[in-house]
Amino acid sequence: LASASADATVRVWRAPAAAPGAFEAPTSPELELVGHQMDVQALANLSGASDDCSAQLVTGSRDCSVRLWDLATGVELQQHKILRNIITAVSHVPGQPSVFVQASEDLQLRLWDARTKLQPTHAVRSGPNQLICLDVSDDGAYVACGSKGFSRENCEVKVFDLRTGLRELASGPCADHTIEALRMVGSGRCLIASKD
Repeated sequence: LASASADATVRVWRAPAAAPGAFEAPTSPELELVGHQMDVQALANLSGASDDCSAQLVTGSRDCSVRLWDLATGVELQQHKILRNIITAVSHVPGQPSVFVQASEDLQLRLWDARTKLQPTHAVRSGPNQLICLDVSDDGAYVACGSKGFSRENCEVKVFDLRTGLRELASGPCADHTIEALRMVGSGRCLIASKD
């Protein structure tokens, strides 16, 4: 379990063993990842079949940096800072142990691969509205993003194709206020939560 905080830290917790059906809250973190200078707003576990990425965490912050951490040691492996890239969301791409997608307040959607020097492999302008949340389909083919806004025409869900370098496939208004969260469910379905 990893938690991101407004105090610029990430904490990694291990839940104590509990009886089946019971859950005990973690009491103290196993690791504290320190390095960000502002709120940490997003994180994703880069897990998969490859041993070299199975214990890595990517974090994104208001300090405009994306950082890659070793979860076994708590050591920061890499970081990359892009001016005005205030990160709002990150998500691992299933089936690709080192690949993740990231949204930010600079109206860009970025695809990253942690196997090389940490930098975006693709970036596209996401439109006139900030992307606040995102989720990748279980097959790793699509990313759905929800945007910030104050009217139906601004609060939309956009779908991008990860297989073709983040080509936008569809978009449409879905709420009257900012889309705070979304989750791709099954084939071609998306659940959203908004302020309205």
